[in-house]
Amino acid sequence: MPATGQLSISDVVVAPGDEELVTLRVSNIGTVEESYSIVSTGLVQGWTVIDPPSITVRAGDEQKVAIALRPPKSWTAPAGPSPLTIRVVPHDAEGEVTLVEGTVTVLAYDDRRLSLPHRVEQGRRRAEFDVVLENLGNARASCRLAITDPSKRLTGRFEPPSLGVDPGDSGSVRLIVSARRRNWSRTARAVPFEVHAIQEGHHEAIAGGTLLHDPFVSGRALGRAAAVVAVAAALVGLWFGVVRPQIDEAARSALDEQTAATSTIAPADSVPADGATSGSSGASGAGARLGGFDTRLAVSAPLAGQSVETYTVPAGKVLRVTDVLWQNPNGDEGRLELLRNSTALYGISLRNFTDYGTALVSPFVFGPGEVVSAQLQCERVGTPNGTACAVAITIAGELSDA
Repeated sequence: MPATGQLSISDVVVAPGDEELVTLRVSNIGTVEESYSIVSTGLVQGWTVIDPPSITVRAGDEQKVAIALRPPKSWTAPAGPSPLTIRVVPHDAEGEVTLVEGTVTVLAYDDRRLSLPHRVEQGRRRAEFDVVLENLGNARASCRLAITDPSKRLTGRFEPPSLGVDPGDSGSVRLIVSARRRNWSRTARAVPFEVHAIQEGHHEAIAGGTLLHDPFVSGRALGRAAAVVAVAAALVGLWFGVVRPQIDEAARSALDEQTAATSTIAPADSVPADGATSGSSGASGAGARLGGFDTRLAVSAPLAGQSVETYTVPAGKVLRVTDVLWQNPNGDEGRLELLRNSTALYGISLRNFTDYGTALVSPFVFGPGEVVSAQLQCERVGTPNGTACAVAITIAGELSDA
């Protein structure tokens, strides 16, 4: 039999985790008694409770049904208005279904969680962090990101600078943290900082991280420099204290012997015999003296490309490379390798440095005609709007005759 229904409140506002009660009045406008099932449909069905779910109403009478709206405090109950549709279904198969409609508006709430999966990164000048924003609230998060550093030692750049995350989802950005000054101490310094996800009218989400700021000159390099200075001082002391006095003494002895021999063979007033001649002999060095050598191999490669810059050892020469300076002025990413002909001797990942010196314990020796190469694989361009990586290898050592 036909029925009518009416809600006590047609537009309901409810906060997640709370409850709002609405009364449904069902009237039997037929001529006989009828039983009805009360059913909720749509998005609100999962958190709508109807009591009782089934009623029997006499002809011309009405009955009340309590409807409790209980949206969970979860992203599964999205903020904003949703239709509230109640179906009054008669048990008589030939009866008409009555629809009673209203609106439920769920208020927004925030549950945003900011994190750095790797909270500590290490570098001489800069380091990169991943920043993850997880939105467990029921409204979209549209946040700009900022970094704070109580010590004022750091600057930060986000790529991209803002982040939008839907309810129940997460998103990430890259944070590039740079030290304002070089670390001239002999030990690494831990510099803490905080990242903030900010949206006007909402609570901030905060996460902490740490840059482990490495010394600009490593302790190993300082140790090698001290060892070189100590050896040089020892050699200077040996030269002036032992070798040079012995050379001076030997020279004086040889001069005395020559003077004695001359005075015995040819007196001061004697004249050389007819046909006698005097002369001198000389000798030239067998090889050139060792000298300082350095050259810079600058190489550029497009994004995802590879390029090589070479230097060929001249004929009749031998090159001994003792020091290598890796230069990455723009903060590009990829791999840079030093090669002999086509064989890699040393490689380094282009990340978190601009200049990096390597003092070799045993020198790399290149023979006449051999090729010294700088090979670059470009994976990411550090310059904004740049299209190519640009790095260099400076090699230093000695170039001598073979």
